Amino acid sequence: MKKADKVTENGLKESINQLAEKLSIPEKNVSLNTIFIMWDTDPGAETVAAGVFIAAVVVLFSIVVIYNIFYVGMIQKVQEYGKLRAIGMTKKQMKQMIFREGMILSGISIPVGLIVGYFGTDLFFTKIAGFSSVNESINEAIANTQLFSIPVLAGAGILSLITVCLSVKRPMQIAAKVSPVEAVRYQENTGKKKQKRKGCRQVKLIGLTRANLSSNRKRTLMTILTMGLSCVMFVTIANLCGNMDPAYEAKKDVKKGDFYLTLDTKLDDKTYPEKNLNRVQEQGLMNASVVEKIKKIDGVTRVETGKWAAVKVRGNEEEGTSVIQIVSKKDFNAFVKKRIRARQCGL
Repeated sequence: MKKADKVTENGLKESINQLAEKLSIPEKNVSLNTIFIMWDTDPGAETVAAGVFIAAVVVLFSIVVIYNIFYVGMIQKVQEYGKLRAIGMTKKQMKQMIFREGMILSGISIPVGLIVGYFGTDLFFTKIAGFSSVNESINEAIANTQLFSIPVLAGAGILSLITVCLSVKRPMQIAAKVSPVEAVRYQENTGKKKQKRKGCRQVKLIGLTRANLSSNRKRTLMTILTMGLSCVMFVTIANLCGNMDPAYEAKKDVKKGDFYLTLDTKLDDKTYPEKNLNRVQEQGLMNASVVEKIKKIDGVTRVETGKWAAVKVRGNEEEGTSVIQIVSKKDFNAFVKKRIRARQCGL
C-alpha cells in the first residue's frame, strides 16, 4: 500500500478490501493484519470516538464528585460565610474566595496527579501493552514508544483545571447567596425557645438516620448520586479488568498441548549481544538431550518441537527484525480450519 504511514486505520482497511474486490478475492479470504494496522497507522474514527466518549464520562463523573465535595463543605461553613457577609464582604468577593480555594487545591493536586500518573504508566505500560504479543518487532515497537509528551501532559492539566472550574461554578453561586442573617440562624440554640416536634416512644438507629437524611434532602440526593456514579465507574473498570483472563491470553500462544517452552532471546540487541538468538543457540539450551529429559518427567505423554526463522524486514526506509514460524502441511491445514471456524462463529 502506497503511503501507508499517512492513512488512518479505517482508511487502510478500506483500501485493502477495495483492492481485494478489484482482484476478485472473496471477503472470507481476506485476513487483515490488525496488529500491524493498529500500530503502524493513525487511529480510526471508531477508536477516536470511543476515546472521546470515555474521556467525557470521566470528566462528567469528576465534575459531579468535585462539586459534591465543595457542596458538602459549604453546608458546614454557612455560618462562616454569613459572618463574612456581615462584616461587609460582597457577593463578588465570596465567589472569588471559593474560586481561589478551588484553584489552590488544583495547583497542588494536578501536578502531583500528572507526576504519579506518568510514572505509573511508564512502569506498567510495557507489561500491559505487550502482554499478549509474541511478535518481537511489535514488542520492540511497544518498548520504544515514548510516553512523555509535553503537549499531552499540558492538555491533561488544562482539562483537569477546566473540570475544577466547572465544578466550583455552582458552589460559587450558592456562597454568594448566603445572607448575613445566616450567621445568627446557624448559631447554637442556647435559649429556651418553644418548638413543636414529633416525638417517638423509642429512639432507634433507623429513625435517627432517616431524620438526618431528611434534614437536607438536596445534600442527601447529591451525595447518593455522586457515590452512585463513582460506584458505577469503579464496577465498570473492575469488570473490564476482571475479564482480562491471563490464562486465556496465554493459551492463545500454546498451539498444542499444555505447556509451551521457548528461548527468551533478542534478535538484534546491540547493547547486550549475548542475549541475541544466534549467541544463545550456541549454548545448546534446547537440543535433543533436553527434549529427552522432558520426556522422562512424570506425566509427560508427548513432546513436539518446532522451529522459527529470523528474518530482516525493510519498509518505509526502515529495517527491522522479525520471526516466521515454520510449520508442517498438517499444522498449516489445522490452522486454516481453525480460522475458518472462527470466522463462521463471528470471532
